[in-house]
Amino acid sequence: MKIKFWGVRGSIPVPGKSTLKYGGNTPCVQLQFDDTNIILDAGTGLREFGNYLITQHNSSKQINLLISHTHWDHIQGIPFFLPFFRKEYYVKIFSSITRGNEEGFFIDAQMNPNFFPVSKEIFNAQIEFDRIMENISFYIGEIRVDTLPVNHSLGTLAYKFSFGNKSLIYMTDNEIRFNIRDNNFSEEGLYQLNENLIEFCQNADVLIHDCMYNKENLISKIGWGHSNNISVTHFSILAGVKKLVLFHYDPDFSDSAIDKLLQDALNIIKEKDSDLECIASREGMELEIVI
Repeated sequence: MKIKFWGVRGSIPVPGKSTLKYGGNTPCVQLQFDDTNIILDAGTGLREFGNYLITQHNSSKQINLLISHTHWDHIQGIPFFLPFFRKEYYVKIFSSITRGNEEGFFIDAQMNPNFFPVSKEIFNAQIEFDRIMENISFYIGEIRVDTLPVNHSLGTLAYKFSFGNKSLIYMTDNEIRFNIRDNNFSEEGLYQLNENLIEFCQNADVLIHDCMYNKENLISKIGWGHSNNISVTHFSILAGVKKLVLFHYDPDFSDSAIDKLLQDALNIIKEKDSDLECIASREGMELEIVI
């Protein structure tokens, strides 16, 4: 499986000279397994992916788009995704069942005439919606997909992709719970508060996880549904994850601030004498999981 990052920021796009290294687009990650194309979230990075995709004339015209949740930074790219305008494409959109909304409500809402000049009726692609639930399993081609609700707004899902004997987990917008105000931080306490999430991530080959905050700014954002580099590193060690990919950065973080997020995580790994590998996601970065 090949993995490519098209957008790695949280909340809002942040172009500029201070974000050149890691990029400024909001979440969009591509998974490619043989001819199966899976897209995780539809932030502004989706636009650049769509522009690239239509130049690949021999690539599959079937796309599977999985939405973790419908906050605006995860759907901002939808009206600008060129395959939606091409009749040769078939796009299946997977999203969770929440609040009694109709399927595709998040597209209709953002393309409402008060906010956008045209409706989704302008799309020419064949679009199908699949409303999925938490704690279920289904298949996309040969890939098994498992879902789990996480600590964010109602309806937010993590996805586990299993193929062969390998697994990849996409767990963005998740608040790892621990006693942040307690100076006696313990991994045991973190485990007890996040046991179901840790079990879901157990022995994953790759974990792409929310790293919105650092130690300092998380204190004022408890309950916002995001994690910091400290908690996610301890979490990954407890879960026996092989490679942790930091993701979904605070829009106020410069490239140097993200460098520090990564270094602080690496310091913890060294102190714990762990085999965990940790990297910071950036736009254009490619990874591969070999079966």
